[in-house]
Amino acid sequence: MVPHGAGRGDPKKLTDAALAFQKKRRKEARDKKLSISQLEDFDQIWIVFDTDVLTPSKRNEGIAYAESKGVKVAYSEPCFEYWLLLHSAAHYTTAQMLKCVYVKPHLEQAFGWSGYDKNKAGCKKLIPPLVTKENVRTAVKACRRVKNYRKRCKYTFSGESIIGRRIDHRGDKRGRFEAK
Repeated sequence: MVPHGAGRGDPKKLTDAALAFQKKRRKEARDKKLSISQLEDFDQIWIVFDTDVLTPSKRNEGIAYAESKGVKVAYSEPCFEYWLLLHSAAHYTTAQMLKCVYVKPHLEQAFGWSGYDKNKAGCKKLIPPLVTKENVRTAVKACRRVKNYRKRCKYTFSGESIIGRRIDHRGDKRGRFEAK
């Protein structure tokens, strides 16, 4: 995993950074600068980004660019925090949240994460205990429910997470956006 930093989720830049990291690691392996325990197998490269900070055309161009380079794409709409919120069966919501700022109060209510900010050092420790097999199943089911609700209501903004679709492995949907 190569963290690129909050607010820097341009898919083209993420793709280039991931490929550069792969190239660097392979060179280090060839130059025998890595021990066997340090080698990482790059059979797949994924980029993960939030959609609330990009225009639809920039998202589509970035997704196409990544795919053209053989990089897999998973995105959270509007943000990764929404995907985390879907892990709570007790706080399932279909509320339309176009920006991450609207998700944060729900996180506080669902998990007691007062003052959550992904840029704060301590906040990264909150996530691993949440991501259990049972909670991931809950999130995938919630993701499907939100998607179906949005379709029925004919929202142009899906408010779902392709991360859930990718984890669910129920089809190879490209997840393209329409510029409206």
